[in-house]
Amino acid sequence: MESLALSANEEAISIQPAFTSHLNVPNIAMVPIADAGATWDLFVVWQRGKIGSALQTLLRELNMKTQ
Repeated sequence: MESLALSANEEAISIQPAFTSHLNVPNIAMVPIADAGATWDLFVVWQRGKIGSALQTLLRELNMKTQ
């Protein structure tokens, strides 16, 4: 997973699905978000005009507008 590699190199943090918690990646600390009321500001970036079905599904689930 590229985002884990970025995190390991101190270039980023990432929010991963629970199924990645078993991975043993050097220099990575995985901490579950246990607070059901936890909130954060989130933005999604994609290449203009390139909205595939997976991205459409994600945006729909996040209740985001595509324009």
